[in-house]
Amino acid sequence: MKYLVICLLFVSVSVSADTVTKKGSNGRDKEYPEECGVTAEKFLLNGRNVTEAPPKLTGDNRQIWNKIIYSRITCDVNWNQYCEHKETFVAPAGWQICKPLYKVEANMNRTSHRWTPGNWYTNDPESPDRYRSLDFYMGADGSGNLFNQWGSKISLLDVGYSMIPASATNDDRYECGCNMPPHD
Repeated sequence: MKYLVICLLFVSVSVSADTVTKKGSNGRDKEYPEECGVTAEKFLLNGRNVTEAPPKLTGDNRQIWNKIIYSRITCDVNWNQYCEHKETFVAPAGWQICKPLYKVEANMNRTSHRWTPGNWYTNDPESPDRYRSLDFYMGADGSGNLFNQWGSKISLLDVGYSMIPASATNDDRYECGCNMPPHD
């Protein structure tokens, strides 16, 4: 009976933005409403979600548009839990990604976050190539050790991305402080 109780304590948790999937010792997955892990606060401007259309292009290739998607996003887990959040941000037509935007509020124990550019321009005359999307990942993982229990937490503020007109060259991107990741 003790063995069964200990086995039930080892539960892996995988979190998406809306549900938690628990995998128990029987190997079966079951979805639960979110009870821990990712909490995300959508960014509101005057009480409205910021899914507005992009600003009108002015013809200035140094025009910057900052789009904040989350005012705060957090993974906060106990010793026997795991949390992750994955999302792809895509620039609308007429725009390219300049750089990710975020501030680290908390980063404790085993956590990670990364931004990976994607949707590269095909046959781009600029080098390095320009890109239209960012894959965002963040996660936290507890110790998983019954005898050395510690949780983890990562919290990011003002999460989003900065964009510049699609016609902007790398000279424009350098002047505006855009990221210039290498790409073949």
